[in-house]
Amino acid sequence: MKKKYQASVVAVIVLGLAVSLAACGETARENSGPYTSKGYEMGNSNPNLNTSPTHYNYRGVMKLAKQVLAEIDEVKGSTIFVDGAMMRATLHLEKGLNEQQKTRVEQRADKLLNDSFPVFKIKVKSKAE
Repeated sequence: MKKKYQASVVAVIVLGLAVSLAACGETARENSGPYTSKGYEMGNSNPNLNTSPTHYNYRGVMKLAKQVLAEIDEVKGSTIFVDGAMMRATLHLEKGLNEQQKTRVEQRADKLLNDSFPVFKIKVKSKAE
């Protein structure tokens, strides 16, 4: 009777180990493979990429902001200042725009910058040249 009990205990232990090892092996196979093309999501990105919010330098941010603002036809140039979490943009507009047009261009620039740089508080003003 004692041998039968011991054999049952050993069988249960072996079966339990086999099931747990099979479960671990399946999980590893499901998670392996190339990175998906969903962008730089923190949970599924290359661990060597610097995804820290402070990764960007101010010069690069200002250059990119100028490129974003260049998409607006009425903007002939811009001056960008970044100070911590604040981005200030001065738009250099073409001559001949009335106040309503200037306001519309400022609002469009504000939206583009906020969409492109959600980590910054944006302030936009304009001046005609």
